[in-house]
Amino acid sequence: MDETVILTSVALEKRMYTLLVEGLDLTRQLAEAVDRGDPVTMRLILSMRAEPFEKLHDVRRALEERKNALPPEDSARLAGLLNGEAAQRAEERPLAEQVAVNRRLLTQLFELDKAVSLKLGKDQSHYKK
Repeated sequence: MDETVILTSVALEKRMYTLLVEGLDLTRQLAEAVDRGDPVTMRLILSMRAEPFEKLHDVRRALEERKNALPPEDSARLAGLLNGEAAQRAEERPLAEQVAVNRRLLTQLFELDKAVSLKLGKDQSHYKK
């Protein structure tokens, strides 16, 4: 796989990291608003949370398009790295590491989102279904 593909993918993964951090911060603020019982702040933060998540979707789509434009062997390798496989070469290491960091952050985000959703929605939460 060409080093340019790896560098571009690392840049996109770093963009995802920034958006995940923003989403996690807003979710923490939402959790605090829920704890305070502040519906105005909850609605405001919920609307603010939409933007980073929409941008995350766009970045993920850009990664998929880049992967799909590669020859089959390179596409499969990039897919593996993006799915958490370990680096096989030194130049793949930054991408593998960034993917791992993003996965850990995404797990934190999901756990906090689940807690907030269950607290707000109780039996109506999509996590209960």
